[in-house]
Amino acid sequence: MPRLDFHGEDLQESRTIHVADIQPAGKTGDEVPTMRGVKFPIYILVLSFAVVNVQAEGAHASLPRSELPQFLARYEQSLKPIDAAFGDLSDQPFPMRDDSGRRVGRREIRNRRKLVANVRTTARALAARPDDLVLALTLFDLTEKLGDDLYDLSQIAYDNDLEEPAARLTELLATVNYNQDLIEGYVFNLATDKQKQLQQLRGQKQEER
Repeated sequence: MPRLDFHGEDLQESRTIHVADIQPAGKTGDEVPTMRGVKFPIYILVLSFAVVNVQAEGAHASLPRSELPQFLARYEQSLKPIDAAFGDLSDQPFPMRDDSGRRVGRREIRNRRKLVANVRTTARALAARPDDLVLALTLFDLTEKLGDDLYDLSQIAYDNDLEEPAARLTELLATVNYNQDLIEGYVFNLATDKQKQLQQLRGQKQEER
């Protein structure tokens, strides 16, 4: 499956979304992390690139819009054992060390738990605004980061002979990767719809001239 890319200079080469700047949006009950500085030209670039890849690469993991609410409800439920696993790991004897010998403290794990809260808030926001492409992209990016954190912490657990927590984190990672694939498919489908809308508007503008 292709990956969306924001590097700009060589979109065809890279296959991974990298949204480096995440900041809170305006308050609407909960603060939703969103991508900073999504300008209109970049938005168009994302749409165009997504559509090209959809046409070129073919099938993606299927997540129809009609199934999005149920998926997001299941996804939110799947975050509970992840948060619990992070909490359990923070209760283990410290300090731990990673494979390079660097000390890992409880604060680092607590900081990673904040990501789980951000994912939950973004999923709820997308459920309320399923046509919001920026929210969909943000959820994809946060899910990818969550997968990275699960992998990193599972390796730290293995390195410190914590076999049970490590195996649990690895199992949870498989679920996150599956959800990430579904979200990616939804992003591509949503981007395709947005591109069609833009093309229709462009055609109408040309006819009015």
